[in-house]
Parts: sequence; C-alpha cells; structure tokens
Amino acid sequence: MKGRKWVSLGAVGTLVTCLGCSGVLWSVFSSGFLGTDKDTDDFTPQQQRRLLDKHFPVQVPPSATDLRIRYQAFQDWRLDISFTLPPGDFEAYVAELPLHPQEPGSYAGRLVLGDGGFVADASTITVDPEARRVKLHAFTW
Repeated sequence: MKGRKWVSLGAVGTLVTCLGCSGVLWSVFSSGFLGTDKDTDDFTPQQQRRLLDKHFPVQVPPSATDLRIRYQAFQDWRLDISFTLPPGDFEAYVAELPLHPQEPGSYAGRLVLGDGGFVADASTITVDPEARRVKLHAFTW
C-alpha cells in the first residue's frame, strides 16, 4: 500500500514538472524572447520608407518597386533590404552611391545619422545591373 502511494505521488510530480516545463518553453518561444524575425509584410509603408531613409546614404526614389525586407534580432540585429528601379533611375541612383572603402565593387551603407546617431556597425550595398536590384546588408555585433 505504501509503495503505491509513493508511485502515485511520483507520477503526479513528474506530470506537474512536465507541464511546468512545457509552459515555460511555450512562453519563451511565443513571446519573442529568443529574438525577432520580420519580413516586408510586418512593416507598414511608412515604416518601410523610414528604414530606406535611415539605412541608405542616398534617398531611394519613389519609383522603387519589389521591396524586400528581412530583419532578424536577438542581442544583435541583421537587416537585408532590396528593391528594383526602372532603367533610368537605376543608373542615376547607383552613380550617387559612395564606394565602400574596404569592399571593392560595393557601396557604403549609412553607419551614422546626420545628427551623429548610431545606425549600424557595418553596412554594405551591392547592385545587380542585370536585374536593376539594389541590396543592402547591415548589422551590429
């Protein structure tokens, strides 16, 4: 009789422990505690424009289409933005981009705002003339 009592208490204790661990894991994963992943659709058009204005050194023309945004964050963050431009706007836009000092064939994204505010630790812009696509990769470490 005493043995069954301890087995029953052990089973109840194991069940409560499993339910408690499941609850903690569910809250950690569902609350964004382990990071944030956002795509283009997670940003309003105004937020998308603010991201473009903040991270690109030259104002992105309103003719930009096929905007793609991927934002990932945990302790540090990573941002990938790309868009396409019509032929005349593409050449004019690329001609205004500053060359990247450490990466030949690339252009420099914005690291610091005009008022001295921080933007990113690293930011690189690459272009695909064939597709007329401009791509920015920025991150912190």
